[in-house]
Amino acid sequence: MSKSTVLIALQKPTVSTYDGSKRHGKVGAAVVIRNPSGSTVLIKKLKLHDVCSVFQAEMAAIDQACQIIIAKKFSPALILTDSKSSLMELSNHNSTNHLCNNIFKSLHQAKLHNINISFIWIRSHIGISGNEEADLAA
Repeated sequence: MSKSTVLIALQKPTVSTYDGSKRHGKVGAAVVIRNPSGSTVLIKKLKLHDVCSVFQAEMAAIDQACQIIIAKKFSPALILTDSKSSLMELSNHNSTNHLCNNIFKSLHQAKLHNINISFIWIRSHIGISGNEEADLAA
């Protein structure tokens, strides 16, 4: 089973994590929003088609996280991810991947609303509590 997680650290009182996973042929993702004190504010679970890959689940979760950040007007937001493949795809502004392009659209929407979303890579499974919560939710 392959998994990876993203932590979204916001300067507003919210921290969010996401994860995408594939277990027993089922594919899912989750976005967990927490405040800085560690209390969970929201958990959003996504069920994807069984043929989707973990990468697709990760990208869907990133897009969902971006949409939540925009809807709640959390800015600036820093998305910390252990998914190098997602970050590499997002760094390719000529990507033809439809999930990546959905995220580009979300990031453009964020920019139009003066919401700053940034990304940074972190090591996986190093005990970040939000990371572990998203793992379980996905």
